[in-house]
Amino acid sequence: MNELAPAPKRIQLPPEVARIYEAVNDLEKKYPGRKFTPDGHMVGSIGEVVAAEALGLTLLNASHPAHDAQDETGYVQIKMTAGSSVAMYATCERLVVLRIVSPHEAEIVYDGPGQPAWDAAGRMAKNGQRVISLAKLRGIAARVAAPGRRWELQARDGHFEAIPASFKWDDSAAFAHLLNAYEIMGTEAVGELANSKLSAAEAGNGWAGTATDLWMCLFFEHRRWRHAGIEPGNAALRTLDGLCQTLRQRLLTLSLVERQILLALLVAYPFPGTVEALRDG
Repeated sequence: MNELAPAPKRIQLPPEVARIYEAVNDLEKKYPGRKFTPDGHMVGSIGEVVAAEALGLTLLNASHPAHDAQDETGYVQIKMTAGSSVAMYATCERLVVLRIVSPHEAEIVYDGPGQPAWDAAGRMAKNGQRVISLAKLRGIAARVAAPGRRWELQARDGHFEAIPASFKWDDSAAFAHLLNAYEIMGTEAVGELANSKLSAAEAGNGWAGTATDLWMCLFFEHRRWRHAGIEPGNAALRTLDGLCQTLRQRLLTLSLVERQILLALLVAYPFPGTVEALRDG
């Protein structure tokens, strides 16, 4: 799912799950002052199956690290709570957080990139978990959506979580030109870098390098194909889509120093006319 697409606000719980929460309500009425809220593995498993059904996800093995499900755009970590916060052990590609609002309904509080949620979570506890409130998650969701503002401009400001999860070559022209690799490295040097990385990717070794390196490669590939005057064929397109996806992942996991350097380059070296065209568009 594209993070910028609005998620459904409420989803119906399966009847089997609804009966569990109906029983909880009955018990709490019968025994005032006692809480019978399901927790632990039970709530985790309920959240996973509910989110999978509602969002068209495929569940992974229970022991899969950091993620619980996947779809055609990547991996997903799923959290569910009846309270006001959730705990995370690690960052993730995409995070889905559900809140039980009644025995029959859950609310999708958050469905978006995992890194900004991880960055905003509290200090790591002794059990290795970091807690983030649902209120913070709603704020992050609102910022990522940024109605009326193009995601490329959000990314230029450092909100790399705004880059769509389905980021591909066909979506990347304006984004690539936010950074003028010719000015930074020189035409010959950036060509050598891009050719080297492309050869490795075509040999099946993936797109290695820093986020800045890969952004410069993306820029050069757009200039290369533009000057060639043709569109990439199927094989080339798959390789270039891989570049876009790898770059997105690098940008979501930047170190503080890498981030500061890249943001400075984005301000100092945009390709002429790119930012203006995005603002006008």
